[in-house]
Amino acid sequence: LSEDLIQLARISASTTWPGFLFHTPTTLCVQKSLRLFIRLPELALRLVGPSHCSGRVEVRFEGSWGTVCDDSWDLQDAQVVCRQLGCGAAVRAVGNGSFGRGHGAIWLDEVKCAGDERHLWDCRRSPLGQGNCAQKEDAGVVCTEVLPGGGLSMPLAALLPLGLLLLGALLALAWQTQQNRQLRTVVARREIALWQDAVYEELDHKLFTVKAFGPPRRGEERERLGNYPGPPPAAHGR
Repeated sequence: LSEDLIQLARISASTTWPGFLFHTPTTLCVQKSLRLFIRLPELALRLVGPSHCSGRVEVRFEGSWGTVCDDSWDLQDAQVVCRQLGCGAAVRAVGNGSFGRGHGAIWLDEVKCAGDERHLWDCRRSPLGQGNCAQKEDAGVVCTEVLPGGGLSMPLAALLPLGLLLLGALLALAWQTQQNRQLRTVVARREIALWQDAVYEELDHKLFTVKAFGPPRRGEERERLGNYPGPPPAAHGR
């Protein structure tokens, strides 16, 4: 074990850690021991494309973003990427620069994940920065954006409150429109009722006058008729 530690310690951590040298059960103890002596490089992962969970796979190493070669790239590799980014399950693993060609170095090549790794760089692969690919072979993934258990990825979860707010505004607008319609109906009915009451009151007054005082005399009738527009009453023969 000590000889293995000495030999592995001679390997530059910036180019081979974590790498495919540490995937076998017999070297697992060596990997754990080396964590005490070798400082892990800072690595990061992102997708460049139409959404947070769909696009070209890029890895940041030594402060620079680079791409991943599509050699041996398959759905198991994509599964690790989608899970690492919190984008649910993988739908497709694509290559041939389907999401456009990247810039900079090609950091990962010959990636061969088992599908249950925590990070993409934990998979079996060539040493960082060592490969024979061109940018036209950049790898990409398409994820479901739905997390196990029905949860949503961050972009969709951020849109959910906005959708609920919009739905609430539409319901409030519909309720207000219905209230205004009912109010107009009530006002119109009241106006009709008031007009009918006025007509009935006038008719009742005239009927009471006729019953109480009798029909108007001829002169009074002529005087009253003269107050209304229209042709004069017909003259009676003598």
